[in-house]
Amino acid sequence: MALDTSRLAPPLTKGQNVSRYDSDALARAAETTGWRVLRLGSFNLFAPFAGIVSRTVGTWATGVEARRGTGHAGALLYAVCEATP
Repeated sequence: MALDTSRLAPPLTKGQNVSRYDSDALARAAETTGWRVLRLGSFNLFAPFAGIVSRTVGTWATGVEARRGTGHAGALLYAVCEATP
């Protein structure tokens, strides 16, 4: 699977690594390696597409997503964790 199917970004050296996680799989991966998940979320739902329209609109959309979140619908998932004792 290509990381950039539109071919707007240069290819990555020696291929690409794409891992498909949903929020449950990400939480399980963190927890099985000794982390306690404090918060899960995602970003880059609308902002990348808004950035195509204009840099100003893309910056605004990024700020909105950062403040309000996108639940678990964005393209990039994140987990805020702390080490378990």
